[in-house]
Amino acid sequence: MNESAQNSPVKKIAFYTFICIGVVAAIALILKIYSEKDKLFGQSGISVETPKEEAQVYLDGKELGKTPLSLQTVKPGSHAVKVQKADGSGSAFEANLKFVPFSTVVITQDLGISNTFSSGQVFWFDPKDLSSKINIVSEPSQATVYVDDTEVGKTPYSSSVLSDGGYDIKLIKDGFESQTARIKIQKDTKLNASFKLLLLPVPDKPILFTNSKIVYDLSSQEETLTLDIPNWIKGIDYYTRSRNTTVRYSYFVDHTGKIYDASGKELVDEKLTLKSGDLVGYLGKKAEEGFSESAKTALTKFVGLDIGGGKRVKVLATPTGWLRVRSQPSLNGEEIARINVGEEVTFVEEKDGWTKVILKDGKEGYVSTAYVTEVK
Repeated sequence: MNESAQNSPVKKIAFYTFICIGVVAAIALILKIYSEKDKLFGQSGISVETPKEEAQVYLDGKELGKTPLSLQTVKPGSHAVKVQKADGSGSAFEANLKFVPFSTVVITQDLGISNTFSSGQVFWFDPKDLSSKINIVSEPSQATVYVDDTEVGKTPYSSSVLSDGGYDIKLIKDGFESQTARIKIQKDTKLNASFKLLLLPVPDKPILFTNSKIVYDLSSQEETLTLDIPNWIKGIDYYTRSRNTTVRYSYFVDHTGKIYDASGKELVDEKLTLKSGDLVGYLGKKAEEGFSESAKTALTKFVGLDIGGGKRVKVLATPTGWLRVRSQPSLNGEEIARINVGEEVTFVEEKDGWTKVILKDGKEGYVSTAYVTEVK
């Protein structure tokens, strides 16, 4: 047997050994790549907060967990996201959102009693669309956008001039609760921001009716509110509770004379006794219409409630064009307000050259009798 023939089995063994080692190494590499796929190919993240109360988060119909929630294991691509209160009540947030590698979709929602009385913010990046550095939309649209306290436009708004870095964003629209956020513009990617604004069910500064200390004018021109009084009242209740406002209402009366309790239940043929601290909200159609006669008649059901309609006085011409309102019936009294010439206020009493009046915002003070006259 020659040497070549003797070495042939050895070469075959070496060859197959080499093949086996290669296969094992390839399998090990594949397993390594698979175990590190999130780092190599980039997963997406999701962060969801509902500051007012706990909610359940769903991704493509599958339960992810309860808020606050933060995960970095979302497969890139388009996904259906749903955020709903744990008991299923009230409003829910639902949207199809784009998830990209190495970035997090950030969602913050105030899930109110309905879509009207809900608000929220959503932020996500898009590295494939570099048509602008930031794109901001809002519901409703035409909200004024401020960047670092500088007005830059209205929604929908986009900009290509913002440099990389952090900015304070604020959205303002009349009749809606303003929204603020801290954002960060990053290199080679566009930031998308979507804001949902809550319709304010009460004015920013509710005003007492003239000559009344407990009846507030909450009138609105928003048909969303005036066409559904019970839902309007529920919105007021939710807003005052969730925002911890100092003014809470026990009863409401609308422009047709119907009376409701704080839950929105209509009260019929009931004599109502106000307790200490009870407040009444007037739900009129338009602020400029004032208190309707039907509402005045309805409020006679409240025992001991004086809804005004008393004597009024008007400011006469003064050297300054306005008249000081003082805290006490004396020149030493502190100036608490000024009323313009021709303006009318409610008369309370007159004594020793001073007239006590009630201003439009409910404040009481004293003015010089010489500069006011009774309105006939």
